[in-house]
Amino acid sequence: MHRFGLALLGSGTALLAACGGGGGGGGDSTSPVAEVAITATNARAVGAAVVTATVLAFDFGDSSGGELDPSAASALDRLNARAAGLAMARMQALSQSGNVRPAVAFGPETEPCATSGSLTLSGNIANPPDIGVGDRIVARFAQCDDGDGTVLDGRLELVIRRLGGDPLTDVFLIEADVEVDDLMLTEAGTSATGNGEFSLTLDTLGYPLTITALAGNLLELVAPGEEFRLTAFNLRLEEDYGQQPVPGVATASGTVAEAQLGGKVSFLTENGAPLVATGFADPHDGIIRITGAAGSRLRALVGPGGAVDLELDANGDGVVEEVIGTTWSELAGD
Repeated sequence: MHRFGLALLGSGTALLAACGGGGGGGGDSTSPVAEVAITATNARAVGAAVVTATVLAFDFGDSSGGELDPSAASALDRLNARAAGLAMARMQALSQSGNVRPAVAFGPETEPCATSGSLTLSGNIANPPDIGVGDRIVARFAQCDDGDGTVLDGRLELVIRRLGGDPLTDVFLIEADVEVDDLMLTEAGTSATGNGEFSLTLDTLGYPLTITALAGNLLELVAPGEEFRLTAFNLRLEEDYGQQPVPGVATASGTVAEAQLGGKVSFLTENGAPLVATGFADPHDGIIRITGAAGSRLRALVGPGGAVDLELDANGDGVVEEVIGTTWSELAGD
């Protein structure tokens, strides 16, 4: 669970994510969406939409790509708890078994997961037994429970774009293009299903500083009664495992459309004011700038204890007309 969100909406709300890259519902992802003006009436809802969409994107990136945790023996072990990492670890083992020939498409190969369910692998590995740049891995999970608290179901495809360091040590860099198709992640009775494409970076070359980055052009997040469309997004989280509790600094930008808002707004963590949190507590510092139609603006100022002041400038003249007090947890739907 990222400190900047609640894993899979920890409030228990089911999340469905649908993108143009895969199946599932969610409507026409290519339909244009107009900007919505930010007003005193919808300011709180706008702030909630931005925070919730950002939280979910961080969580989905974490669940799809793996959480960097230096307590495990190796990078692949650390990643094994999540979909992309599990696929890479199992593919590495399959490649080392001698059943994968160089530059030849392989699979599908099906094997049981540790507790229940199964995982089917296919793809292309240029120089087995090692996974390298340009290699393609396709994983199809069937209620795969590896005993780590996460059950996976659906399809994930990843193409390795960059490797640095040694993936079998604590010092490595992995950059990959990830595509998910009806990939359902279930934790503690709460599920998230994703369809879409994004780039994922996991970097421990500067360990104990670790970096997780997630970027993409379209990710639609749908929950009961709510639909979010996240576009042109770029999220980055830096964590320092040389300190305890671990401090984290996050930056985020993009555009989010929410069905109940009837339009979209753009958001950006303010220069020099990233989101800052310690351990798994809510952020205690940072500013998010939100812009809507006709120059309307909202600044979310995060303070101690996760308190948030929403400063509204509805006509874009640089003058704050109203300050709305709330909390990070409230905006995130906790």
